Amino acid sequence: RNVALRCDAELGALHEDALDSIGYLAYFLDCRGEADQAEFIYRRALRGYEAGMGELHDGTLRNAHNLAALLQAKGALEESEHLCVKVLAGCESKFGADHFRTIVSANSLAHLRKAMGSLDEARPL
Repeated sequence: RNVALRCDAELGALHEDALDSIGYLAYFLDCRGEADQAEFIYRRALRGYEAGMGELHDGTLRNAHNLAALLQAKGALEESEHLCVKVLAGCESKFGADHFRTIVSANSLAHLRKAMGSLDEARPL
């Protein structure tokens, strides 16, 4: 936590290294089961990446994917789906349809839609 806060303070809120530190802190908290804190910090990192690095930056896509997974685990399926769709579109645009990250994103969206009972929407993915 101290490293992330220090990077943010010394480098600025939109510096890539500061955003990376904040995103990794969120991931660490998520892995420890501190979902509410992780969600707050993922959202902060995602806002920073979107503002400073753009919609297609690796960090933006990674944090949106991680936040979507956390939201799915918390039962916020509609918001998770919105993020999954956004990540999939970003990966398709940046990497192409056959790239590993695009395939992982499509798989995540398919599993989410299956959990939501939307099998017809999940199958094509």
